[in-house]
Amino acid sequence: MNRVFRFPQLCWLLLAAWCFAMPVACGTNPAQEPSTEQSLPNEPNAEKTSSVEETGASSEASDEEEPSSSQEQVTGPESEPTQDTNAQDASDNLPEADPDEAPDQLPPESRPEPTQETSPIETTPEETPEPAGPQPPSCRNQGLICFQTTTECEQGKCTTKTTQKPNHLCEPKSGLCEKTCMHPKDCGKPTCGMSGSTCQQTLPQCVSGRCANTTKRKVSNATCEALSGFCRYKVDRCQESQDGSLLATAIYPSEPLSTAPSSYKLVKQYQGTANNGVMFLYTSNSPHTLCHAVFKGVSPTKIQDLVASLTSAKRTNCSASNSKGMGSCGTGFYGQYQSLRNVKAIDELRARIELWGCPGGLRIYGHSMGGALSVLLATDLYTLDAAQFNPTMMRVYTYGAPRVYHKNAANGYQGKIHVLRWVHDGDPIPSVPPTVTGFRHFGDTYEVERSNGKLKYKKQGQDYSPSISILDPTDSHKYTTYNKRLKDCSL
Repeated sequence: MNRVFRFPQLCWLLLAAWCFAMPVACGTNPAQEPSTEQSLPNEPNAEKTSSVEETGASSEASDEEEPSSSQEQVTGPESEPTQDTNAQDASDNLPEADPDEAPDQLPPESRPEPTQETSPIETTPEETPEPAGPQPPSCRNQGLICFQTTTECEQGKCTTKTTQKPNHLCEPKSGLCEKTCMHPKDCGKPTCGMSGSTCQQTLPQCVSGRCANTTKRKVSNATCEALSGFCRYKVDRCQESQDGSLLATAIYPSEPLSTAPSSYKLVKQYQGTANNGVMFLYTSNSPHTLCHAVFKGVSPTKIQDLVASLTSAKRTNCSASNSKGMGSCGTGFYGQYQSLRNVKAIDELRARIELWGCPGGLRIYGHSMGGALSVLLATDLYTLDAAQFNPTMMRVYTYGAPRVYHKNAANGYQGKIHVLRWVHDGDPIPSVPPTVTGFRHFGDTYEVERSNGKLKYKKQGQDYSPSISILDPTDSHKYTTYNKRLKDCSL
C-alpha cells in the first residue's frame, strides 16, 4: 500500500470523504450537487480546489482554513431560508446585467420602450395617413372653401397638414388653392416699361373667378406712366381736340353718327331718367384702347335742356358717386348728371375702367351744356380716386361750355384735373352764369380768334370768357363752327 498510495494522495482522499459527509462545510447544495467537472460562477470552492491541485498543499493547517473561508462567502438556503428553490435555480442560470452595457445589447425583456416625439397635425376634415416621404401639394373644393393639403418633413418624419382657405379655388394642375378674383386689380397691378420709343404693357386678368396669365401689349407713340403702371399715349392736344369736337357733334339728334371719326367705335348710348342727359361711350385705338365719354349739349326743341340751362345759375351741394362732396355747382346741370347716374351710365363706365377696358386712358368731351356735364363727370371720378384719374389718364375737352362750379370748388380743382376749354371769340355761353353769382371756370383756356381772315389759337386765363359781339354774322356758339375752326389747330 505504501508503494501505491503516497502521503499526498491519502490526504486528498480523506478530504474528499470528509466533504462528502459534511456538504455544507464544502459549500455544496444537497438538493443540487454540482459535478466535479463543472463549477458555478463566482463559487469560492472551485477556485480553492483548483488552487489545491496546482500547489499540492499537504499541510493540515490549509485543510482547516478552507471550510471557514467557504462559510463566510456562501449564500444559500441557510442565509435565505424562505426563498423558493426553483426561483433561485432559474435566476442562477441568468447572466448578470452590466449597468454600463448599451440598451441594444440587453435582453428583450430588460430593454426600455423607445420614445418618439411627434409634431402636431392641424385638424382636417378627413384623417390622412402619414406619408412615407415628401408628397406634392393637393387641394379640393368644398363650397366656397378650398382645402389645402401639404407635407412637412423634419428629421426623417413626414406629417400632413390641411388648412382651410376661404375665397380660394383649387387648381388641379398645381395642387394649390388660388385666390378668387372679381376684378383684374385683385390679381395685381399693371406694369409697363419702355423699349426705345415703344411702351410695353402688362395687365393682369381675372377669368371666371381665377387670376389668369397677364396680357402683354406693345404700344407705339406712348410713354410709361410709372405711377399707374399704364402706357399713356403721347398727347396731341390738337388732334384730340379735333376728334372730340366731331364726337360732340355726332351725338346731336340732328347730325348723323357717321360724323364721328371712322376709327371710333360706338359702345353704348345712355338716356337719363325723365328724358334728361345724354351720354355716348366710344372706344378707339384697339388693342390699346382709349375710352371716350361724350355728352350732348342743349337741343333748342327740348324743354328739359332749356330748363336745366336756366336753373343752373342757382347752386346746390353736389356729391360724387361715393356720396363725398364735390363742392357747390349749378342745380340744373347737376340734375341732368344725376339722371345719367340713375341709369348706371357712370357705374358702367367705372366698371369698364376697373376691368382694364380703357388701358389707354379716358377722354371726356362735351359741347355747350355737354361741356358742363363733362366737368361734373371728371370731378366725380377724381373725387372717387384722384390717383387713378390723374391728368395723364383722364383728359377733358369742352367747346363753348358754361361755368359749372362756385369759385371755391373751381379754384380747388385748378391744376389737378386736366381740362382744355375751347372758346370762340363772340361766343356768349362761356360767360354764363356771370361771375357776380360766384361761379368760375377752371382748366386751360384757348380762344379761337379770327384776324384778317386767319385763325389764331391764343391761350387765355383760367376764367376767361370772350366778349359778346352781336354784329358777328357767324354763329360762334354752334358746334359746326368749332369743327371748322379746329381743323387748322396749332398749339
